[in-house]
Amino acid sequence: MLNKKFKHLKKEIKINNKFFKNRIISSPISINMASKGYVTKNIINFFSNLAKSGVSMVTIGAAAVSEQGNDTLNGMILGPNKYLNTYFDHK
Repeated sequence: MLNKKFKHLKKEIKINNKFFKNRIISSPISINMASKGYVTKNIINFFSNLAKSGVSMVTIGAAAVSEQGNDTLNGMILGPNKYLNTYFDHK
């Protein structure tokens, strides 16, 4: 339970045309669970569970936009179109 000092964090907020159920946003998290740059079921499960925790927005950390820019072991790559396929295609 949030104490009285932080009770405003539970209030809904509108930013431009987007509504957020509260003012709690997860910080960017890098979990390094990709497979050859592709998103895995473990990544989806992790961020899905985080979203279900009650935060109003989840942010993903350390996702490379190119294969050359990927500097972490098991990091996600989001730039080239081949990485836009679902994780089912790359088990």
